[in-house]
Amino acid sequence: MKTIPFESASADFSWAGDQWFVHDARIAHRSGNVALSAMQKPGDFRVTLDSGMDLKALLPLLPEHPKDFDEAEFRTPPVVHLEGNGPSPQLEAMDLKGTLTVGESHYRGVAMKSVATNFSLKENLLTCRDIKLERAEGVGTGTVMFDLNTEVLQLLGVKTTLIPADVLTLFNRELARHVLPYRFKSRPALTADGSVDCRHGRWERNQLRIEVDGANGMDYVFLKKNLSASKIKGTVSIVGDRIKLDGLEAAIFGGKARGSADISLIGAKGDYTAEVHTEEIDFPSLTKLYFDFDTSKGKLDGSFVFSGKHDLAKEIKGSGKLKVTEGNVFEIPMFGPFSGILNELLPGTGFNVAHKGTCDFAMRDGIIQTDNLVVEGRGFSMLGAGKLFILEDQIDFAVRLNAQGTAGVLLNPVSHLLEYTAVNPLSKPTWRLKRIPKAFFPDHEQRAAPSER
Repeated sequence: MKTIPFESASADFSWAGDQWFVHDARIAHRSGNVALSAMQKPGDFRVTLDSGMDLKALLPLLPEHPKDFDEAEFRTPPVVHLEGNGPSPQLEAMDLKGTLTVGESHYRGVAMKSVATNFSLKENLLTCRDIKLERAEGVGTGTVMFDLNTEVLQLLGVKTTLIPADVLTLFNRELARHVLPYRFKSRPALTADGSVDCRHGRWERNQLRIEVDGANGMDYVFLKKNLSASKIKGTVSIVGDRIKLDGLEAAIFGGKARGSADISLIGAKGDYTAEVHTEEIDFPSLTKLYFDFDTSKGKLDGSFVFSGKHDLAKEIKGSGKLKVTEGNVFEIPMFGPFSGILNELLPGTGFNVAHKGTCDFAMRDGIIQTDNLVVEGRGFSMLGAGKLFILEDQIDFAVRLNAQGTAGVLLNPVSHLLEYTAVNPLSKPTWRLKRIPKAFFPDHEQRAAPSER
């Protein structure tokens, strides 16, 4: 037996045959009061209700109620004004409209300072207009429509400075989980239009477009490192079981990044494709984050087109281009020893700045490979090829040193045959002479380098 501890109840009513009338019915509860008037005639039912009571207090009177409502917690009772009419008291037959104001509350663990809206319910379509949802970080406004039959939520002109993952949690936890990695620092300006399928494990009716302007920046984990953008904007589209990121522009590491992505919402698949282009990225900041050294200098321009699954670095497959300018490639630990090597061959050259480096590269199975690394400095150039095993911290790389200008003429062909190979960890490789030029031993066969004996 279901009971509710009301403090008092009163009403004026009349009843004649199939007609009845209730006027100014009042119920007092410790959380607030309810006032109701209703009239029933053949083919005509009308009701007016004003409530300041905690709505959860009325749930025991209902034969059934949405289970999601159990996740609502009200610090202060909601205030409801409701007017309705229809041929019968059945909910699906009625045309309802009213206003709702909710104070401090929680739903699905999401805290809200207040919610206010004008609402209507007709033919199982709930429409909430002029919504204003306020949280600590900002406000959301707009119109939402929820079809009780199909469980599809429609967003119309929704504008918000709220954290996206928290807002989506109110409607669809699964979708919110996929948005959670995109962590806006504060008050992102979002505009949303479209539909969200709220059924568990169903995606086919998703058709949502979100314009993003994160003036205060966003964090995102890539290859197990946190990338922090000071500004970001673009378009996020949720279509079926895919999230599509288009026209993304971000300010990162003192430079700019542009890109796009297509990501699966189905956990079992977890696949994605992406494309990134960078301009004037601060190279020391990037190398410090991913390789834990910040002695390099210069600006990085590049591109990377890749695909993968889940967040596994070994699953990334792609190719790209890199160019470092205004820097000193010899201050990258991997190439640092060449400053001394060049200075021994051409005194003073090793102290020149290797100001430009370029290469094409491919990545697969956690291995970055290039066949055309070119480093240019005053009086010399470096040509390289090999593999970087970024997951195992290993290197398999070879470099050829070429002298240029007058020094190149004097040392030719020696300068074209000075080749070195790297062994040991990527973080601190040891370079050894791979080939000793015949010019060093003109009357004998070429001798093997110590590393080849």
